[in-house]
Amino acid sequence: MLKFFFYRYSFMVRLMELTGVAGLAMLLWKVFHSNMVMLWKIFLIIIAVEYLFVRFCSIWRWYDIKDRSFGIGLQFEKALVPTGYILTIASLWFLLKPSIIPLIIACALFVLIIHVNVILLSLHFKDDDKTPANFYTRIRLVDNQ
Repeated sequence: MLKFFFYRYSFMVRLMELTGVAGLAMLLWKVFHSNMVMLWKIFLIIIAVEYLFVRFCSIWRWYDIKDRSFGIGLQFEKALVPTGYILTIASLWFLLKPSIIPLIIACALFVLIIHVNVILLSLHFKDDDKTPANFYTRIRLVDNQ
């Protein structure tokens, strides 16, 4: 059951991300085509930019094709799981009861995810070693089978 809710390729995780993106698009449309608080617009733009950064990190190929599901690429794909849930819950909460609270919470949670992504990216760009991603781990896994 946990795999259904938290595995990065499960239907539920993909549905949550799709629902969250649709909710965010609806919110952006609603807020920018009405006279709502400017602070809400700012937070929605920040949330959209944060989501796009997390999505960009997961789509970009940091290694060769054969190493795609290893190393930081794997971590970026796993970061999409909470991202989808955060987007969905925040957008539904805001649609049901417009308030700054879900936007602040979503921004704060995205900052945590982005902080980890930035640390991984900085370590990735500092690393000069040409050894493939998870080279030593894959050898151990093959030997144990």
